[in-house]
Amino acid sequence: MAACFLAIILYLSGLKLPNVIADSIHMLGSLTAPLAMLLMGSFLLDIKWSEVFSDPKVWLFTLAKLIVIPCLITWSLSVFIENKLLLAVCLTASATPAGNVIALLCNMYNKEAYPLAVKDIALTTLLCVFTMPLTFKICGLS
Repeated sequence: MAACFLAIILYLSGLKLPNVIADSIHMLGSLTAPLAMLLMGSFLLDIKWSEVFSDPKVWLFTLAKLIVIPCLITWSLSVFIENKLLLAVCLTASATPAGNVIALLCNMYNKEAYPLAVKDIALTTLLCVFTMPLTFKICGLS
């Protein structure tokens, strides 16, 4: 939280950090995607792939997360927003796969839910390549 407040203060004040510090922060920020992929890879070691495809709860979650909820959000926003580009951005944001944070929190606070969370993340990540264009078609934003 302190770093967030400091970043807001720096942004609003217009102060420039020395290049050494600014470059270090930029390099650290660039590690986000690779570290998330490494983390997901370590999660995938904890599951059996046969269980991912055979668990009905995982399929139900995936259907809801990647198709039903994004369509409901987009249709309800279309009542207030006429701009198709803005609707497409909202649809894209809501139709993304489940994030790694879910598995991290389950691992810390609810060990029993951890395997299911990892299966959900794995299947939504695999299927989003196919479901995102489908969801755009369903919502009429293609």
